[in-house]
Formats: sequence, structure tokens, C-alpha cells
Amino acid sequence: MGEKAKYFEELMHEKDERKKNIIQAAKDLFNEVGIINAKMSKIAKKAKVGDVTVYRYFNTKMDLATAVANSYWNETTLIFEEQYTPKIITAENGLAKIRIFLEVFIMFYENRKPFLKYMNDYDIYMKNNKVTDDSLLFDQNIVDAKKAFIQILKEGQVDGSIKIDIEPNNQYSFVSEVMAGTTTKLALRHGYLLSESDFEPQDVIRKTIDMYINYIKN
Repeated sequence: MGEKAKYFEELMHEKDERKKNIIQAAKDLFNEVGIINAKMSKIAKKAKVGDVTVYRYFNTKMDLATAVANSYWNETTLIFEEQYTPKIITAENGLAKIRIFLEVFIMFYENRKPFLKYMNDYDIYMKNNKVTDDSLLFDQNIVDAKKAFIQILKEGQVDGSIKIDIEPNNQYSFVSEVMAGTTTKLALRHGYLLSESDFEPQDVIRKTIDMYINYIKN
């Protein structure tokens, strides 16, 4: 590699590291005060860069908030691929694979509460700002998760373990809303009310999965 090429490679690496540092600083501040209350100037200070540098990488706080959302999703997807994909591949049929797929929500509750909290804040922030741009609303990881779920469900319909008369796209929309909503609510609120202290959140998630599995089972 020539000196010029080496210089540009090092420059690009430095820029990537600076961008990652800004995203991490934003992630930390968003977790502390929420997206709405976080100032770009405070993020810059936390990242130990100038305000101009932050805006060089992210035109608006919306862009930075989306980058943080994508960062959380990338981390979560990596965990899924390492811990759940091998089990799904070797499961006996489509129904068993769907159950394993949904058990990821137990992991979300136990190990990914900051992710759940942030995505809840992010949804509210997007709604308050009336964002409808698909490029901001949907990360590729979410699209991939939907495709994987639909593919597994169709596999179960072919092997006879899942009812043939249910529509895969509708099922993903239903499951994502119910499972994500239930898990997020438990992660954010469980333990604050005395009326909610007499049950284990993981059991609620498992029973919700059981009810859905019984519904789609052939």
C-alpha cells in the first residue's frame, strides 16, 4: 500500500471512530435525559468534539436519534444471530422455530432494557415530530426480522405444523405489536405498582408466547 492510500485509510478510520464516539455519547445522554431533553451541544461536549463536528456527521438531532436506534438494533441483531439463529435452524418444524424466535423477547426483558426504553422514547419522539419518512422509520434490521418471521411461518404452513389459513404479513404485524408492547411495558413499569408485584414478568411473556403458539398451531 502506498503512502497516499495509507493516509486516506487512516483518515477514514479516524472519521469512523469519531462518528461512533458521537453515537455512543448520544446514546448515553439520551438514556440519561431522554431524546427530547438532550441538546446537541451537550452531546458534542460528552463526545469531546465541537458542535460543528457533530453537525458534520448528523444534520439534525433526528438523524442522530435514528443512528442511535440503528446502533441498538445492530447490537441486538448480533445477539440474535449468535444465540437464537443456530437453535432456529435445528428446530424440528416451523412451529418450534416460531417459538424460539419469540423467546427473544424474554432476552429483551432480561438483558436489553436500555434498548426497549430507547425504542419507546424514539417512537414517541418520531410521533411528536410527525415523521413519516420510511428511511428514518425503518432500519434494515427490522426489515430482515420481518422477512425471517414470515419465512419461518410459511415453512410451518408447508410442513403442517402451522395453520394454513393465517396470513403471514398480518401475523407479523400482530406479533410485533403485542410482544413488543407487552415486553416494553413490563421493562419500563414492572415493580412501580404494588398491584404488579405479585407476578414474574418473564412468566407473562412466556404465557403470551404460549397463547400465540396455541393459536397458530395446526
